[in-house]
Amino acid sequence: MYLYIIRSKANVLDMLPQFENHCLLPIRPAYQHIRDLPTHREIVSFIWEGYRGGLSNFAYALLSNSLADTYARADSYNLLHLREWVHYLRDICPSECWGSPTKVQEWKGLFHFYGAERRSQ
Repeated sequence: MYLYIIRSKANVLDMLPQFENHCLLPIRPAYQHIRDLPTHREIVSFIWEGYRGGLSNFAYALLSNSLADTYARADSYNLLHLREWVHYLRDICPSECWGSPTKVQEWKGLFHFYGAERRSQ
């Protein structure tokens, strides 16, 4: 399990190149199986970088808290783990970035929150 403590924006920028292929949010053992799903990387990217209009229909519906749309747009893997996705949002994700379409569209990301810009390599 990875848990990073962000003490300054320099700390955020320093750790990015080292952990490019890893999740930058804590993962409890109960959520290990969703970490391997493509949607997980998409949601983590959304949390750190903000809304850019590139979310899949499933991820957007999930983050927008729309049960009917989430269920309708889920593939077989995400549908199987829908309950875990809900717990993941509630337990791990910042509450400011999910819960309504407005929150999703206005979310600027943790980089913006900490006043950091992602470095290009």
